[in-house]
Amino acid sequence: MSVGAEMLKDPGAAELAVDPPTVRAAQHIVESRKASVSNLQAVLRIGFSRAAGLMEALEAEGIVTAADHVGRREVAADVLPPSLAVLADGPTVSLTGPNGATTGPIPLDTFTAAPRPPMKETPQDEAVRDRTYRVAADELRGFIERFETLAEEKAAIGDQQKEVMAEAKARGYDTKALRRLIALRKRHADDIAEEEAVLQLYREALGM
Repeated sequence: MSVGAEMLKDPGAAELAVDPPTVRAAQHIVESRKASVSNLQAVLRIGFSRAAGLMEALEAEGIVTAADHVGRREVAADVLPPSLAVLADGPTVSLTGPNGATTGPIPLDTFTAAPRPPMKETPQDEAVRDRTYRVAADELRGFIERFETLAEEKAAIGDQQKEVMAEAKARGYDTKALRRLIALRKRHADDIAEEEAVLQLYREALGM
């Protein structure tokens, strides 16, 4: 069995193996109708020398014309030649029978491996799976319940704070001033003094 990699022969020129870049180059040129070395460089991400060599090989296959006096080529083929079309969809193999007869290139996709029988789960496997699932479920449930409890406590505390402010307001206190004092009590005295000094300076500058 031999891998179906053919050679493009051009009399008087070096032989180039038909590798995947060669096939992709031929496909791109036929489909895009652009016979440009720079275009092949961009599409295949190869160097100039490699792209120029591919273009010469495709010229030998009759896919592109010879370069004119300014190096311009035209697309000469509407479809891939058989030697490249058979390789366009992937690697191929050739088979030789008992009588010596050889098949043409056959895509490797034609051959499929027999499906492997699924492995039977043992009682030990089932026990491990069930235990793992149970532990994960218990842990997940624990996180959710803890968060829900904290959310309920937070809501209850918020309601209690509102009740305190409502009671203070009913007694005649300014709740905005109370909230300001609560915020100040959380800060350091030096920070408060510095802020008040800056505010006083700004007031004097503005004549307030």
